[in-house]
Parts: sequence; structure tokens; C-alpha cells
Amino acid sequence: MIKLLSLIRADTRSIFRDVILMLSLLGPFLIALVLRIGLPLATAYLQDVLDFDLTPFFPLILVFQLFLSAMIIGVLVGFIILDDRDENILVYLAVTPLSMSSYLVYRLLSPAVISFLITIIAVKIGDVTTLSIAQLLPVILLASLEAPMSSLFLASYASNKVEGLALSKILGILFVAPVVAVLVDSVWRFAAAILPPFWLAQGVYTVGQTQGWLWLVVGALVHVLMLSMLFRKFVYRVSQV
Repeated sequence: MIKLLSLIRADTRSIFRDVILMLSLLGPFLIALVLRIGLPLATAYLQDVLDFDLTPFFPLILVFQLFLSAMIIGVLVGFIILDDRDENILVYLAVTPLSMSSYLVYRLLSPAVISFLITIIAVKIGDVTTLSIAQLLPVILLASLEAPMSSLFLASYASNKVEGLALSKILGILFVAPVVAVLVDSVWRFAAAILPPFWLAQGVYTVGQTQGWLWLVVGALVHVLMLSMLFRKFVYRVSQV
């Protein structure tokens, strides 16, 4: 426990020493403020100028907020892991009381827990939906799994922080999954089901419905499968160091 607390303190120092990491931690709140202030203005403008009603797309915007908040936290932790690897901390762990397994558990749980807590606050600030936090809690829990996924993706495939930054932009491709889930009205939309954010959209759009829990369970299985694959890739990458 003492070793984990030391690791948490070290992470905190790393974040507050690096401006980019510190701004990343504030990212979900900044997005929430933009939504809180800008979304009503954009809705009114589109209605008045283009006679376009944006309100039916609010649930989709909420899905984007959930995914983006988790991804930001995941990328932040991913950069910290890359720093640990560059400084050979992962090698030293093999001969310390903390152990590699404890480190990996911490690195998986910390982004998920941080993302879960921050997203609850960010959703409340953003005020995009009339759904209560209690109703959205299962979907937010599912979204929090996106954070360790993003962390493991960067840690598994990036050799340094520069490559990590490039790969973090590639994660933006995943935004297509909720769009397909919502806007494609045919069975072909399930072609995007392999992408985890697809299930966030399914969860948000079926909150309170009987099949909503089915989508969440299937989505959780997809997330766990993806996490398992990335975890094995990360362990293999670390073992080659």
C-alpha cells in the first residue's frame, strides 16, 4: 500500500510538472463548460438561421462527451506509462516490493476510476441531457473502461511520447462508431459493433428500456475482450524491454 501511495504521489507530481498533462486533466471539465454555454447558443442559431432542430442529436452529443472524457484521461495515463518505460521504471519494478503485477493493476484501475468520477461531474456541468446521473450511471461505468483501453493502446504501440501523441489522434477514428450506431438505420450498423464506443451509443439511447441492460452487458463484454487483447500486447511489449 505504501508503495502504491508513493506511485500516486509520483504521478501527481508528473501531472503538475507537465503543462500538457495538467491541461489534459482539466479537458473533460473544459468540454463540459463549452457544452453548457455553447450548445444552447448553437441550438438557437441553427433553429433561427437554418430552421434545423439540434435537440434530437443531444443524446449523440452526450455519447461524444462520455467517450472523449474517458479517452482524455486514458491518453494522460498512457503518457505517464510511456514516461515510466523511458525511465526504465518498468524494469526496476521486477525487483521491488511493488511488483509488476501490482503496477499493472494500478495502471488499469486508476484511469478507470478517475474517468468515472470526472465524467460524473463533467456530465452534470455539461447539462446536455434531461436524464439523471443515477439513470446514466451504468453507461458512465461502461464509458470509464474506455480510459484504460486508451492507456494500454498507447503503451502497447507507441515507442515514445511523440508516437503516443500521433496514436492518440488515431483514436479519433472511434468517433465514427456512435455516428454509425445512431444514424445508420439498418442491420449494417452492427459492422461498427467491434468498436467499443458503439455500445455507449446503444446504452444512452436505450436508458430505461428493457433491452438497454442487454446492450450494456454485451458492450461490457466487448470492452473486456478489447482490454484483454491490449493487456496481453502490453505485457508482451514490456517483456521485450
